Amino acid sequence: MNGTFVAQEALSFFASAQMTALRTGVAGWLLLALTAYAAPEVLPPTAETMVELQKIEAASYRGTVDGLRLKYQDTARARPGDAMPRVFVAWCTLPSDDAWNQLKAIATIFPDNPWVRYGMGRIYTNWKGMSDLARTEFDAVLKRDPKFYPALVGQGDVARVKQDYPLAEEKYRAALTLAEDPFARAGLGLVLAAQGKNDEARVELRKAITAHPEQPAALSVLVKLSPDLTEQALDEA
Repeated sequence: MNGTFVAQEALSFFASAQMTALRTGVAGWLLLALTAYAAPEVLPPTAETMVELQKIEAASYRGTVDGLRLKYQDTARARPGDAMPRVFVAWCTLPSDDAWNQLKAIATIFPDNPWVRYGMGRIYTNWKGMSDLARTEFDAVLKRDPKFYPALVGQGDVARVKQDYPLAEEKYRAALTLAEDPFARAGLGLVLAAQGKNDEARVELRKAITAHPEQPAALSVLVKLSPDLTEQALDEA
């Protein structure tokens, strides 16, 4: 890779990441860009990263995410060649415009990072009318790595938004053959409930909430399907 190409790519990166650069320091982002081109990215195991993301989402749900965001920002400054702390910073404000801007900036330097595209897919899924863009992101991740189960869960979420419940069920079950994931369990429970399969739905939703309680949609449906339960009781369990 010649120096001219690197310089052109770095300039393109700074154009799309202006606001992020102002927050984190241009020098740090320049070092990140140069490091990214110097060596391939080495990512932690998928399940390990999912645990971290679930911790962030739980803190966001409970309104205690600010401390985590500051920690990740400090880590990002200390490890300028590592994209993942910056992904975690962006996750702290998912699915906001700010999170999208941060992930888009990271994607310019790390276009093959699956977590960046997965995060953008999650954002599009939450934005009204953007589900097709979400599916594009998840499809791209799975094309590179068919065993990246969070993207299968994302495909299930898109199908659920479109009310294609059989397809959503297929995607969630496919994800669960690869890993035990509370988001996949929750999605499966929700689509089973939508299809009137209430007994099966209760089983899956209980598993999902036991593993990761901070899932309000799953919790709400489980309470509706279980008159003997209350959200407070499940939250305290």
